[in-house]
Amino acid sequence: MKHIFNNLSLNKVLLKNISTLIVLLNATLICSAQISSPTTNFNEPTEYPSGITNDIIFYFSDLSTAQLSSLSGDIGDTYNWWSYNTASGKFDINVGISSSITGLTQGGGYKLEVTNGTTTNTYFAWTFAPAITSTPTINVLKDDCFLLEQEVAVTSANLIYYNHKGDNKPITVNYGFTYAWESKPTGPIEGQAKRSALIVAPSDTTTYQCLVGSKFDKILPPFKIENTCNAKAVEAKFSYLIDGNPANEAKKEDSAPMLVRFTNESKGDVFDYEWTFGAGRDYIANPIYTFQTAGKYDVTLKVTNIKSGCESTSAPVTFNVIELVVLAPNVFTPFSSPGKFDEFKVLYRSVKTFNMIIYNRWGRKVYQSSRPEEGWDGRIGGKKAEPGVYFYTITAEGFNAGESKKLEGAVHLIITDN
Repeated sequence: MKHIFNNLSLNKVLLKNISTLIVLLNATLICSAQISSPTTNFNEPTEYPSGITNDIIFYFSDLSTAQLSSLSGDIGDTYNWWSYNTASGKFDINVGISSSITGLTQGGGYKLEVTNGTTTNTYFAWTFAPAITSTPTINVLKDDCFLLEQEVAVTSANLIYYNHKGDNKPITVNYGFTYAWESKPTGPIEGQAKRSALIVAPSDTTTYQCLVGSKFDKILPPFKIENTCNAKAVEAKFSYLIDGNPANEAKKEDSAPMLVRFTNESKGDVFDYEWTFGAGRDYIANPIYTFQTAGKYDVTLKVTNIKSGCESTSAPVTFNVIELVVLAPNVFTPFSSPGKFDEFKVLYRSVKTFNMIIYNRWGRKVYQSSRPEEGWDGRIGGKKAEPGVYFYTITAEGFNAGESKKLEGAVHLIITDN
């Protein structure tokens, strides 16, 4: 260093001060830059209390091959290495007099004195080998009918250094662990990033995995651990089909008697079923139930896992059983051989008042009736109507209070060859 800057006529003390500001290629620090290591995997500054100049911490995967070196290279320099004595709180154990030392220890603190003539500069460093000291696991903290909480358990070697520039209190290195949770099948734990994860209790047996990383990824590569939980919780769910009139399934409505086929779609280890159909009950997985009289009926399903004692009741689904029925076809063939679709006629039940009007494509009325048992035969003024699309409006009232229907749609008049 001195020979490089001779032409600038700088004195040796200034050279020493400048040298401590050199940023090392193998370190990310400015502090204590006169100590380096050719074998380090990662380094960072200490975290002494505010206002105290930090030293450098070197981390290694194997301390047996680790080395610390001085960057000073002036002619006439002498070196003294001292290790930290936790008993005295001082660097008073001499461990070397060359520019480099080996035999580094876990949590070792080292002081380097570089002397040239009457000038001595002092630098400090700490050394560690981060390690996982036991097999990482996922521990279950809570597992009941409602919540599942799991926590990653990782035991790591304590990395402790001391504030030798102040009160000599110990400071523990933070591994900076990171956590990324996922599950098979995919569930609500996905994306959680803390050591512990709390979710709604699953109703399926699920394998949970957590990818654990740290700031020492070059020394401790990220690793994945897993845990399989047998589901205790259950979730009541069902679907249904309304026989005879599937078009009414969306409205959950039909006239009495209304036959409904129920299908259990519950999740979990279900052993007991209890269906409620208003006043009716059933205890099989997939019942068929007939609502005999008009009214509104709330249907629920309660399921139980007898092993865990967990149970779940579905939200009620309300079925509306009505008396009035009016259904219209969308096609008829009035001029073919006598058959089923000779007239445009509604299917009806329990109709008190009725009105049907049929229009052609230009909006002209071609047929009208107030009797649901009658139908349009496809003639206008006694003559065959042209084939094509016609439009209808139907209104009807039932015998029960508030029962009414209004249908609007298109019907195709088709002429087939005889």
